[in-house]
Amino acid sequence: MIKTYAQMGTSEVLPYHQIPPLDVLGMLRVAWHGKWVIIATTMIAIICGGYYAFKMAQPQFAATATLQMDAQPAQLSDVSQHWPNPATDLASLNTEVKILTSDSILARVITQQDLISDPEFNRYLTPASPYTLNAFRGRLRQAITGANDAFPDQTAIAQKTLENLRGRLSANRPRDTYIFQITARSGDPFKAAAIANSTADAYLGAQIDAKDAAADAAITWLTHRVETLRAQLERQEIAVTDLIATVQIQQDNGLDTLSAAVLAIDEERARAATTLATLDETTNASVREVAEVAQLRAQIGEIDARRARLLGQLAAQSTGLVALQQMQREADATDVLYQSFLARLQETRVQRGLEYPDSRIVAPATAGQYVGPRKVLIVVVASAVGSLLGLMLVTIRHLTRKGVLHPQDLRQQTGRPVFAQMPDGLHSAQRLRRLLQNGGTQVLSPLMRKLKVGVMVAGNGHAPQVILLTATTADEGHITLAMVMARALSTDAQKVLLIHADPENRTSAQCFPTLVNGADTAFDEVLGCDLLGIGNVDSVIDAEFADRLAALRKTYAHILILAPPVVAAAETLLLARYADAVIYAVRWAKTPVAAILHGLEMLEQATDAPIGLVLTKTRLRKMQRYAAISGSRVAALELV
Repeated sequence: MIKTYAQMGTSEVLPYHQIPPLDVLGMLRVAWHGKWVIIATTMIAIICGGYYAFKMAQPQFAATATLQMDAQPAQLSDVSQHWPNPATDLASLNTEVKILTSDSILARVITQQDLISDPEFNRYLTPASPYTLNAFRGRLRQAITGANDAFPDQTAIAQKTLENLRGRLSANRPRDTYIFQITARSGDPFKAAAIANSTADAYLGAQIDAKDAAADAAITWLTHRVETLRAQLERQEIAVTDLIATVQIQQDNGLDTLSAAVLAIDEERARAATTLATLDETTNASVREVAEVAQLRAQIGEIDARRARLLGQLAAQSTGLVALQQMQREADATDVLYQSFLARLQETRVQRGLEYPDSRIVAPATAGQYVGPRKVLIVVVASAVGSLLGLMLVTIRHLTRKGVLHPQDLRQQTGRPVFAQMPDGLHSAQRLRRLLQNGGTQVLSPLMRKLKVGVMVAGNGHAPQVILLTATTADEGHITLAMVMARALSTDAQKVLLIHADPENRTSAQCFPTLVNGADTAFDEVLGCDLLGIGNVDSVIDAEFADRLAALRKTYAHILILAPPVVAAAETLLLARYADAVIYAVRWAKTPVAAILHGLEMLEQATDAPIGLVLTKTRLRKMQRYAAISGSRVAALELV
């Protein structure tokens, strides 16, 4: 059960596992052991990097054109301000930087410089090499899909040219300035300058075109608005004229005359009414007075009628005058708007030809400066990459290596003594026989001496009589080891018998030309011993083999049994029961340690005889270097 910190008591302590220290010396040993691999990969990378930098890479030149934004452009005094000052906030400035490399600007540059006909920007003008990456990719796509890549149309070519140009252009703005820098790269220094200046001109031209387009739109709108107001004003003036003509509206002095006439009539009626009242008071009126009263009454009626007509005419004139004044005010307002829009239209038309960009070129680009490729840097980086690649290969080889490189490592991992190391040059049986025939015993004497001493040490000071030689697999060199062992033991003027118990091995005829399978032995002059071949595996399993081997013990001082690989053949375990000692061949830097341990475990279960190991096919120089970098003086002395 897992306990938490709250559940654990004060006396309980979590288990502590010490982290092993980093073996820096071991890492250096591994790197030193594979130094030639690292050197080789480094040199290959340097050669490839140098070839690319000095042969393949095209030189690049960069030219820069400098623009300045006019934050407060000068205005013409006789023309109203039509365009506001350009925005100078950070977002607006960054937007202008992006506009410098926009599609519309680049399209102008492509047209001005005719880059669509330049192979540097239009790669379709140059026949593609069949060894390029794009060619390999196209062939692979064709093999998978079965369809060929169609040649792009003009639109696709123009778009690809625009992308290539954008890749060669860069625009930036130094901090806290109104400066724009346009940098163009090309293989030609003068072409780079032309592209940078053309981009600056295209940017300024785009500003002029934008203002012209806005001015044209404003003129169109103002013209339509002026025409509308003119038509409206004409309609209003006609309505005023019609109203005056229809109602016969008098001006203010006409209304005053009508008002005076009404007052005069009122006074006249008052006089007539007064006179009538006087006459009415007379009691004995004469005929003449009666006639006057009647005349006065008729006159008062006429005055009332005339007064009513004047009042109606005055009311009509007043109402019409109000309507006329309202219509006149509307006409005047329309006329004011008309005059204002007409003046703005005239100003816009005048300013139509006076637009200028918000920026100006302060430093046009000159012939480009060399910017790449940085050949020395490429070579340095290539060397670093090559070294890292070599180190990685050495590390992978070290981590995936299954064999052992030194007898001391083999002894530590198996717990068995290592008698000797056979050089790699002795793995060929024919070469070994020629060496022995030509008096090469002195060359092999150190190896043979180590083998004899190792066998005696394994037998506690007594040379074992029956020695079994085997290995993990067939290609371990145990056959040539048996030949060297036979020669080593036969030099002491003792009879030695080599029993070849591996009939499945196809190299028997080359190793032992005089070997005959059967009951009789054959003497090998080169090895100085008798040979006995076992025709089949069944003879090993037969019980008579033990009796025959007991008889041979009485005749020979040493009997070597060359057995099949222990992992592949079960009869080797039976032969191990008759052996006084076992020599187990291990191929240097090849045989996996797990397979060695498995084979030794099988032998340990089959026999109690001492088992010793021999490293075969050893590259002594590499082993000496490994011993030297391992820091072990004893290990180095063992190889001498």
